[in-house]
Amino acid sequence: CALYADGQYEDARDTFLAHLKVIKSAGVNWQDTETPLAMTRENLAKCAHALGRLDELLAMRREMYAETQAKHFVTDQRTIDAALNLASALLSSDETEEAQKFCRETLRKLKRGCPPNDVRVVTLTCALAQTLYDPAA
Repeated sequence: CALYADGQYEDARDTFLAHLKVIKSAGVNWQDTETPLAMTRENLAKCAHALGRLDELLAMRREMYAETQAKHFVTDQRTIDAALNLASALLSSDETEEAQKFCRETLRKLKRGCPPNDVRVVTLTCALAQTLYDPAA
């Protein structure tokens, strides 16, 4: 969205909210709207982050992760992406302990279905490391 690219996050957010309403009211099959719906929700989350609305961002990321996890295996890239986004939102919201716990639990589940050197395991391990980093130390 050009508005987002120009730093007009509030206007971009309004545009994405209107788009989300159209998608949801279109009355089409969920599978037909899954990608546009996910993309619009992702854009809304980015706007919330840019506007500093961290509570809103965190709520969206939790909801998006829960929905993705319910629909896809833990090893599915969509689930990993949603987990990484939630971990990032937790860190942005200064929920470091929760982010650590979430990453550890998710990594434990992921390791059951992937070899240790799998890129998904490595990526989530890096996310866990990020939750452990203390810039004040």
